[in-house]
Amino acid sequence: MPRLLIYVMTSDKGKAPKIEDDICILCGCKKRSIEKHAEVGDWIIGIGGKKLCNGIYDRKLIYAMKVESCNPPTSKHFTHYGDKAISINDFNEITEVKRTKYIRNNPDTYQRFDKLMNSQPRGKIGSYCCRIPCKYGFEEKEAL
Repeated sequence: MPRLLIYVMTSDKGKAPKIEDDICILCGCKKRSIEKHAEVGDWIIGIGGKKLCNGIYDRKLIYAMKVESCNPPTSKHFTHYGDKAISINDFNEITEVKRTKYIRNNPDTYQRFDKLMNSQPRGKIGSYCCRIPCKYGFEEKEAL
């Protein structure tokens, strides 16, 4: 049974997840907890935490990717909201996560989340939460 692999993001700077050529790759930030255990069909979900831009994205959906290949987890089936993060209040079991958590054997939550994400646009919707363009590339956003 596919799972929801959820973690609280403390950073969204374009390194993890990395989006390149319309492919989302999770590499380096969650090697022991998410990357090691992800299987094809799992959803990897990044939720904003209190440390992400001083909490302005707390408990919001930053990105989700449905794993299509592993080592590292990679997908073309993803949505990265970034600074346009959305509230998913109907999913308390996801937004109440304090750190990395696996929700196993919960087909109802998986199916509801899968249905939600299949109704959403795919790809990169917003900019990275903590990056704004500047003369030399990107710099950190100031908290609002």
